[in-house]
Amino acid sequence: MSLLTTAAPVVLLSILFLLVWGAVHLAYPAAASLGRRSADRFFRFVLRGRVARWSGEHGEKIGAWLPVGTILVAGFVVALFAGAAFLEIAEALQEESEGLARFDQTIHASVRDIRNAGATLLFLFFTHAGTPLSLTIIVIVVSSGLALARQFRRAIFLVVTTALGGILSRMLKAIFARERPDLAHAIRHAEGFAFPSGHAMGSTVVFGALLYLALRKLHAWPARSAAIALAITFVIAVSLSRVYLGVHWISDITAGVLAGTVWVVAAAAAYEALRRMSRLRGRRRSTE
Repeated sequence: MSLLTTAAPVVLLSILFLLVWGAVHLAYPAAASLGRRSADRFFRFVLRGRVARWSGEHGEKIGAWLPVGTILVAGFVVALFAGAAFLEIAEALQEESEGLARFDQTIHASVRDIRNAGATLLFLFFTHAGTPLSLTIIVIVVSSGLALARQFRRAIFLVVTTALGGILSRMLKAIFARERPDLAHAIRHAEGFAFPSGHAMGSTVVFGALLYLALRKLHAWPARSAAIALAITFVIAVSLSRVYLGVHWISDITAGVLAGTVWVVAAAAAYEALRRMSRLRGRRRSTE
């Protein structure tokens, strides 16, 4: 096994991280500015006439609660789009779509043709990192650290979100009961149903929840964008490892990431909204 063959997958993964980091770093400020302008125009359009007069009388209260509403709406929109995409794949699966089967089989066969020792070693590492045991250890370590730092709410959020995400993954697998690809050509043995991928969904939920907590602590945008890029790169690497090793179809992976996104976005939006509501109620009681 040549040094070039061994290093190539690591180099490609590093390039992926840098590309995602650069894209997120450049795109977010423009997207945030566009979002603020759109929200401002929307509320100006809605708050007219009698509603405008009412809002003028209750402007301070609206301003205080507006971030909560914005968080809930944004979380709903993201979850809606990801959920719709998941349902599209699930519907195609249930209808035994020839297009979906052909696409899955094409990717599956193509991956077998590009396997090499270096890529196999790399993807075995990431598939081990994305196992329920590895993800559970990560959650236990981080939540224990949060508890020791007396950040009990964040620790509870992490544990509850990831635990319920794992239960949801098992429920979805039982509902769809899709068989795995022929494991005779797989590099690694796997058990259970294939759809959605537990590795893809689990890593999306765990690293999505960790990303949310990291963004709460990081304030400099370069650090925030790097955290986002790192989480995305890790989820991609874990997800692709399952296709590379031959134990999942690409549609299983896509569905797992989408389902995990729906769950972690909904959980984070709900937690953030409840946190802000609790803070607002505390301020109101202190002024009474």
